[in-house]
Amino acid sequence: MRTLAAGVVLAIATPAPAAVFLTQSQALALAFPERSHVERKTAFLTDEQLAKAKALAGTDVPIESALVVRYVATDAAGKPLGAAYFDKHRVRTVDETLMVVVDPSGKYAEQAKGILTQIKK
Repeated sequence: MRTLAAGVVLAIATPAPAAVFLTQSQALALAFPERSHVERKTAFLTDEQLAKAKALAGTDVPIESALVVRYVATDAAGKPLGAAYFDKHRVRTVDETLMVVVDPSGKYAEQAKGILTQIKK
């Protein structure tokens, strides 16, 4: 009986495999028009920028790196359409990746509402 009980506890405590909703490419394709060009860009925050980001985020949100990766979308003429940022974090026991899309002015892009993705490895 004790072995059965231990097996049930283990089965409950073991996280289920995460579902993959969209690949990163699929999520970007949904966020930007079909003929847009999306380019991955990497930036490193200065010490001042990193301090400001930490202050704005608050003490509950750890920022451990000055590295920022964004995906910038432009139209055929090179006009900016927006940028997408991916954030991977743990929710309880499962890793979650979400995408935030901003328009060229830096505001949250309404057309991207609800695009939530877990990236395939």
